[in-house]
Amino acid sequence: MTAGHEVTRGPLPQWKENGLLALGVVVVVFMPISLLYLAPIAQAGQELPFVLALGCMLIVGWIFGRAADWFFGLPPLLGYMAFGFVFRSIQGPYLQAARASLLKLAFIVVLIRAGLEISPKDLNAFTVALSVLPFVADALASSCTAYSIYGLTGLEAATFASIMSSLGEGIVIPRMVDMVRRASPGHTLLPRAVLTAAPVECILALFMFGACSSMLAGQPSENQPNLRPLSGGEQAGLVLLQIICTLLVAALIAHSFALLLGARKRIKWRGSGKHFFIGSTHEELIAVIAMGMIAYGVSLVVPVPDSLSVTKRAAMAEAGGHRLLAEAAAAAGGHFESLVEADLCVVSTVYIFARLRPVHTVHRVEQGVSGVWTVAAIFLFTSLGSNLSLPATGNPLALLAPVAAGLCARVVAISLVMACSTHMRGLSFNLKNCFYESAFVLFATFPRATIQGVLGRLPLQNKLVSPEIGLLYIQTAALTVLVMAPLGVVLQSAFCERLLHRTDIADVHVAASEAHAAAHPP
Repeated sequence: MTAGHEVTRGPLPQWKENGLLALGVVVVVFMPISLLYLAPIAQAGQELPFVLALGCMLIVGWIFGRAADWFFGLPPLLGYMAFGFVFRSIQGPYLQAARASLLKLAFIVVLIRAGLEISPKDLNAFTVALSVLPFVADALASSCTAYSIYGLTGLEAATFASIMSSLGEGIVIPRMVDMVRRASPGHTLLPRAVLTAAPVECILALFMFGACSSMLAGQPSENQPNLRPLSGGEQAGLVLLQIICTLLVAALIAHSFALLLGARKRIKWRGSGKHFFIGSTHEELIAVIAMGMIAYGVSLVVPVPDSLSVTKRAAMAEAGGHRLLAEAAAAAGGHFESLVEADLCVVSTVYIFARLRPVHTVHRVEQGVSGVWTVAAIFLFTSLGSNLSLPATGNPLALLAPVAAGLCARVVAISLVMACSTHMRGLSFNLKNCFYESAFVLFATFPRATIQGVLGRLPLQNKLVSPEIGLLYIQTAALTVLVMAPLGVVLQSAFCERLLHRTDIADVHVAASEAHAAAHPP
């Protein structure tokens, strides 16, 4: 063979092709069996070591996702969740302990994608109404139903609604991002509106849960008879202060990272001209992911003022006014009250950063984050599947009754928003088109997983409610995810694109979509 000449290989003989195909099938079938069954048997506790369990989560979870698509035509996300449900009994104590951190990291990638995809033109009265009104209607109906069925107090019912009523942004955002990129010009308005509304709705749910938790923790008890709960004005002031501080922190972080990337080419030795940074796309990707993690992590180090901290006020009342004893008790409680809202901080930081950087740079970062999401999705939905558990007691239909009532109210609210915003979106009112649009938004926002999986156990863990009510929250959240996550993904895959293509479009939206497609090529 002559040096520098490439070797051209002809097509393989048919028997080799068949042999490779057979070996590939054997590997695909045998690898999950060996990792899920044979490997745990060799261990003392029939559980996998951490590194092997992590590798098994990636490769076998990916195979499960491909099998769901290939055999049943279902989205790979359902395969990941099914694998997590099967995998939880052998994943080992170390991976089980790390699962919460893996879930959080994958969730940060979801928020980064949302911040990159949101456009200033998407923040309008329509998207604000779409993010607020359906959630408020859902929460109001579910809380009233829980109040009447389970005999909860008003505050306990509101906490119940804050957990159960929000869409699963871990599922909705990635699906809408993909739909925006696949939709034809003119049909991207609705998926972009849902993409913008999804993180806002989840932030509302988190604020509502935080306010309800603070009021539950601030209620006087037998051990704290002198504790004065926060008033309504103090609660509203605290929420407003959290929003202002979150946006200020997000702007500071975004401008810092934008200045860092903008000055990359200017940082060099004067003599040799050697640059400190190499100016590659990987540097931009590293900076954006680090920026998202820092924005999320700031929420864990910036506490609310002592005068508005329910934990410290309760500890002070319990310690009889002794500040040192109160601070020690509050630290031992483990419940950190942050002045910065994590989800809002990540989305706002990435959104501001994307406005400060050139469009082609942001597009390169979007492509890099999409590659990271391929791995993060496996961790996210496998972890969600591992968190699922069937209720041991209680009637499942009774547990889902408040959720069903909330869904009915959400349908009404979505229909009203779509009907009342027709002229705002440049369309003439048409009953059939309103039906298609409302059905699209309902199915697009149907899945629930992330908020329920994260918040369901917190009231009982933080001792905010009685064990019976805490168990009700846990069982209802688990059953909600178990039913609505897979069903929502199936509804999205089966109907959303078909409904979207049947909706009417305005000429101005066609031009805007074509301009956006030209600026963001696939």
